[in-house]
Amino acid sequence: MADPLIAKVVPGLVLLGEAGAEKNREKVYEAVRATTFTQDGTPYGVPVGDFTGTPVVTPIEVVFPMRDPEQDEGTGHLFVDGQQLASFGFCLGGHLALRAALDQRVKAAVCCYPTGLQDGVLGADRADTLERLNQIQAAVFTVFGSLDPHVPPEALQQVLAAFQASGINHSSRLFEADHTFMRDDGPRWDPQAADEAWLAAMQFLVDQLSGNSRLVSSSASTS
Repeated sequence: MADPLIAKVVPGLVLLGEAGAEKNREKVYEAVRATTFTQDGTPYGVPVGDFTGTPVVTPIEVVFPMRDPEQDEGTGHLFVDGQQLASFGFCLGGHLALRAALDQRVKAAVCCYPTGLQDGVLGADRADTLERLNQIQAAVFTVFGSLDPHVPPEALQQVLAAFQASGINHSSRLFEADHTFMRDDGPRWDPQAADEAWLAAMQFLVDQLSGNSRLVSSSASTS
């Protein structure tokens, strides 16, 4: 007699890759999936897709479910809780991940070296993301590099000041690294900084999606 499959309802994760870095998407998926499925054997979240639509549109509405390899191992089916979502993005995708958090179903957002926040540039469109920060109810974790030419020091201060003024639940890490330093297939990759950033981002997701929030009001730290 076969045991019935157990349905597990888990948080969903929207992945938003770097502009022009399609081959990096699978790496991001695997890294996040491995982390979210191995914390004490509990599936804190399951990646449900990524976004390739119009940048200014909040991406949640155009996410397509992704099949998880563990579904076919007899451990049960995983179903995404549509009211318990997180967004995770890099570069342009980092900006989109923040805009995704304007959707109240998103409870946590990880934004790695997001571009265009300081000047409202988002692809071919203009975005009022910083002006709308106070509409975000999700917890937000940002990662920046002090050597990033796309977010120079004065722009970074502008962005962090906007987060502080908004009063939302925000924490940030600043690394002495270049743009895309977490991407391991280019000269700007910084292995040590990338490992630290990944660990911090994964812990943030685990804390937020498991209800064990450790964040307080907007803050920043350097590495």
